[in-house]
Amino acid sequence: MALSRTNRGTKSLSLAVQATDTLVSDSFSPAAGSLLVVLFDEYTRDATPSLTMSSTFSGQGAWTTYSFTATDDGFGNFFVGRIAVSVCGASPGTGTVTCTRRAGSVSMSMFAEFIEVSGQNAVAQSKTNVGTGSTLALNFDSAPAASSMVFASCIDGGSGAIDVPSGFTMLGAFALDTSWRVEHAEDLASAAQNNSWSNLGSFNNGAVGIEISEQSGYPITKRWGGVTGKGRW
Repeated sequence: MALSRTNRGTKSLSLAVQATDTLVSDSFSPAAGSLLVVLFDEYTRDATPSLTMSSTFSGQGAWTTYSFTATDDGFGNFFVGRIAVSVCGASPGTGTVTCTRRAGSVSMSMFAEFIEVSGQNAVAQSKTNVGTGSTLALNFDSAPAASSMVFASCIDGGSGAIDVPSGFTMLGAFALDTSWRVEHAEDLASAAQNNSWSNLGSFNNGAVGIEISEQSGYPITKRWGGVTGKGRW
């Protein structure tokens, strides 16, 4: 079954001491068994980020999160990028997804992008990296399958636009602060094993990416000549 994806929107909070600790998606109705993918990021001053996920869909599976370690830029400013996934139940109904940061009066900003993927098998692999140069590699341990989808996020302590890896298409982007920017990107077919974010500010940066593999079919019971066996229609 071929992979397909539906963008379900973005939510953001600009840098301030926020009155709320959450970002909540718009209400939507995902397909049965689809995979919810949330790319979400936080930048805080003088406090370590702690982002968690929840949702209100019926039968929703647990959330699995892929992330680089929350990083201090050397001036008491912390940043973290995460990708969280969860499989919908057989009758998810209509609901929302919530990203929750640590409580407290902390100057912070957040950005989240909500995506629904259908026809998936599983997250085949993930990769993270942090650096301080003008480029940042995001190299998977093995080459993604030609039928897979790859989603990735990069946070950079530079004021300019980030160049996504070759073959990727930029999704959402947001200025977490005057000198901090996050970009999300996707590669929907034939993603490369070795990828590099570029045009970075040569300060501090971090990236995370996942490969989602395609559902290849399912076993069924067939009868022929009085013999029961496994096959594929």
